Amino acid sequence: IERIHGVLKRVAAQKLVGRTEAVVANTTKFSESERSAMEGSAEEKISQAMLIPEGYLPKIEYRKTTMVGEFSEPIIDQAVPITTGAIKFGGLRIGTADELQARIKEIHFITWTTIIMLIVVVGGLGLSFANQIDSKFSRESSEKISEIRSELERRIKQLETEYSRKEEENPVTPSEFLSLLDFARKITGTLDYNEALQIGIHSILQIMGIRDASIFVLDSASNELVGRIGHDENGLVADDEMSQIRVAVGKGDIGAAAEFGTTTTIDTPRPGSAVVSALVSRGRTIGVILVRNKLNGRPFLKKDQTILRIFSGLIANAMETSAIYHHLTNKM
Repeated sequence: IERIHGVLKRVAAQKLVGRTEAVVANTTKFSESERSAMEGSAEEKISQAMLIPEGYLPKIEYRKTTMVGEFSEPIIDQAVPITTGAIKFGGLRIGTADELQARIKEIHFITWTTIIMLIVVVGGLGLSFANQIDSKFSRESSEKISEIRSELERRIKQLETEYSRKEEENPVTPSEFLSLLDFARKITGTLDYNEALQIGIHSILQIMGIRDASIFVLDSASNELVGRIGHDENGLVADDEMSQIRVAVGKGDIGAAAEFGTTTTIDTPRPGSAVVSALVSRGRTIGVILVRNKLNGRPFLKKDQTILRIFSGLIANAMETSAIYHHLTNKM
């Protein structure tokens, strides 16, 4: 009988509200006020039942699966009587899912999903467009920079050529000539051999604007040029290192300068890489001076040969004079 009653209650509740998702509540927990609401006609009973305050009945949830997922929806509570013909079963609670709220939730979900997808698509297109613009701008900028660099390099070479030509037309500038006069005054004011070498190496660095210079002295016994003093990117080279450098007279550019008493430009490994000049005093070669690496990076020109030839003549006379003075002093 209880099972039949349960089936009849559910069927009656579904028929009453016209929905298949009606939920049948527990009728054994009705209060006196709820039971009194069951008296009268069917319309009155329903009307009276709906006067029960919202939330008075136990909260029931209805779970429903939709195209966008599973939702837990609230149930609208109602207390109604159940009668079939002359048989009266008493009152029961039923609840119906608020389908409108479910539809609104579904619409909201679809709407926000569409908006997010549009944002992602538009953002992706915008990023792709921005990347295309950036790539085009970078390519055009790189090409423009290359053109400007090539034009600047061409112009610099042109200016260097013009500058070199003007330097050839004016072998020695007034400032360089005054520097040579100052060097002559200093070098003739000493009778010390080592001091003369020191003055010579520092003066040639300043006058010619170079980084590296070396002075070789002729060893008559072995017919070799022996390194005596030098300067490189680290400063003065140690005496023991210089003394280990020996070049036979007539060998290479340095040896040839000593053999023939000339001043020449060395073109290896690049044109105008260095200049070598023989130290000649009273018609006799006593050594060689070698200069390399201009500070401005330019090659050595004929003007540099002229300056080095004048310089080598002054220092050669000073070296010869100090050597004679030293010899006479020791003899006395």
